[in-house]
Amino acid sequence: MARLITCEVCQKQINSSAENCPECGHPHEKDRTDAKNFRQILWMLGFMVVFAIFYKTGLLQQIIDMIFKKQLLFTLYFIVITPISPKENCTI
Repeated sequence: MARLITCEVCQKQINSSAENCPECGHPHEKDRTDAKNFRQILWMLGFMVVFAIFYKTGLLQQIIDMIFKKQLLFTLYFIVITPISPKENCTI
């Protein structure tokens, strides 16, 4: 989509799809947002494909279970195993 940009040389407003400024003839870089958006869409599609494969094969549930087990063990370690010493002069 074309938009207005400022020419670096003459400071006039020109169309972003133009190769040269119509006032001074200075060439400028074309808008690269389309290529950037296309790459972002490809990354999102790739992530969705990997997520779908993990979900369909059951690997996603295994990963979630492993995370929760480690989190549970981590929490139990600090609640049960690590002695909790009362702080001096602590009022609630």
